[in-house]
Amino acid sequence: MTVIRNLVNNAIKFLPKGKTLSIKPERNVGVIHREICNQGIGLGLEMIQDLLSGASPTSRPGAAGEVVTGFGLKISLACLNKMSVNMKINSTIGPGSCFKVLLLIVP
Repeated sequence: MTVIRNLVNNAIKFLPKGKTLSIKPERNVGVIHREICNQGIGLGLEMIQDLLSGASPTSRPGAAGEVVTGFGLKISLACLNKMSVNMKINSTIGPGSCFKVLLLIVP
């Protein structure tokens, strides 16, 4: 829940006024998917690679000019790694970002 909450908070922080945010739940046999997408400012390929490699987060302003450090996403990735869960990031500067978390259902 902490990871999903952080992804939603981030999606809101980088969402310009008048743009949309979507949260797509999906459940398949043995797996739950959560996809959080926004029409925000987006991430470049280098920033995505830095995030996934564990490099220091890059600070940049949110859509309303608020200070954003990137540590929440780094903590979320660390939590997911501890649970052996992957996150897929699909993003382009301009059109926005989608973060997809794949959770295994444990009986």
